[in-house]
Amino acid sequence: MEIPFPSAPRAELVEATVDYTGSNGLTSTRRVRIWDDHAGTRTCVVTERPADPGTSITNAPGALRAALHERFCPAGVALRVIEHYPADAITGEHFDQIDLDGTKPSWRRVDPAELAAACPGLFDLAEDGDLDESEVDEADMCPGCGFSKFASESRCWSCQSGAGTARAATA
Repeated sequence: MEIPFPSAPRAELVEATVDYTGSNGLTSTRRVRIWDDHAGTRTCVVTERPADPGTSITNAPGALRAALHERFCPAGVALRVIEHYPADAITGEHFDQIDLDGTKPSWRRVDPAELAAACPGLFDLAEDGDLDESEVDEADMCPGCGFSKFASESRCWSCQSGAGTARAATA
């Protein structure tokens, strides 16, 4: 089911990594940036890391979506998954929304301008798809697990720790 992009920018952004296991049995670790619109939708932009030996985002959309739901998306919140491939020697940078109808995935190319309007700070990505340490303010980190978290939540959505309250980037 396609979720329309909002006309107003997202209020909060967090950065983390997500692990999932694909058909080759290897764990894949990808950078994920998450925008929460505080209206019931979280948009996750997941960046492919070509050097990672695990299954690509394209070849494991169900496993990726399940991992994102389990770790970052509480009950009652819709999840929009955007696959991000940085530019390489063969193709240019592109973004695709992944939709799952049961177990059958479909992809829709997303206009970068539309995505950037809905997800402020999107184009601050490190070129290699890895989290750039200089992009993270330690005050935004959960003392329990080290990931950034949404300021609007009393517990860390990653480790479920209630230790401390972190700020999130605002639009």
